[in-house]
Amino acid sequence: MVVGSSHSPSNAEIALIIGAGSQTALTLLKLLAENGYQVYGNTRNSGVGESYLKSYVGIDFSDASDPIKCWSLLDHLNPSKIFHFAAVHAGRNQMNQVLLTSSSVMKKAHVDITENILSWQRFNPQSSSHIALSSQMFSAQLQVTLINESSKPSPQNFYGETKLLAWNLLRNYRENYGVRTNGYILFNHGSIFTKEGFFVRDIANKIAKLITEGTTLQPIADKLLDISTSYDICRAIMLIAQRNILGDFVLGSGRLVSISSIIDEVFENLKIAPSKLPNFQNDPSWSLLSDITKVNQEIGWGLENAISTVITDLIDSLVG
Repeated sequence: MVVGSSHSPSNAEIALIIGAGSQTALTLLKLLAENGYQVYGNTRNSGVGESYLKSYVGIDFSDASDPIKCWSLLDHLNPSKIFHFAAVHAGRNQMNQVLLTSSSVMKKAHVDITENILSWQRFNPQSSSHIALSSQMFSAQLQVTLINESSKPSPQNFYGETKLLAWNLLRNYRENYGVRTNGYILFNHGSIFTKEGFFVRDIANKIAKLITEGTTLQPIADKLLDISTSYDICRAIMLIAQRNILGDFVLGSGRLVSISSIIDEVFENLKIAPSKLPNFQNDPSWSLLSDITKVNQEIGWGLENAISTVITDLIDSLVG
């Protein structure tokens, strides 16, 4: 059942975001609403949903991995755009535990929901779907491995495997049934909505403690990251959806930056003395690099925001 739904008539396009409490969803919600969409959300986490009822036109708490419930929701809303961001994952340090305890739920979120959406679209061709995939479908084969839409998958873990299953499904439905569906191979991104355990939140928490409690920053592994802001990622997804472009897209920053350079920028933004910077330890890990040539050519998209600015804003919110 859709809670808090407005019953007033509207000519606005209806968009449905499944996984409504994720950082990507909450960022896209604002962009879609600003561009005239009526945005509904679906989430299994009623706490998250309740807190954002004022932002979504309506929230549905049913299990979208159940085909009957998913189809019933889609029949009820008849959205022109469906965005699937529901995911079960965690930060780098917690991921192994999540894989051990939540693999069946992960498969439901990534694979079953995807198939439910696509099967509904077979009989509702007016609707398009936009499904979040992951760079974890690929493994680094070289010191720097460039990933584009034609790269051969080599999943890093079960999370990557389930995302690959979703990708195979959407390509099959698009090619064999004419379903209008896109897959987005997302690289690291962050926002003020980033959850605990992920890079942006972890760094913000540590620097906030430095400011408020004088806690010394511990040494940090200076890994190279392909990381962008959730705003830039969502802006690309929205533009592609608005222009009805079909296909799969790699979305990332298109460059590698060191963690030390990001933290340097944050310190400069906050005017923290460089003497308080942590020691950085060289991290020889191989890296994946997004090839964003296709999205640049299709929509003229490029980055507008720096991840250091997002971290700075998050720290400001933490320290008050």
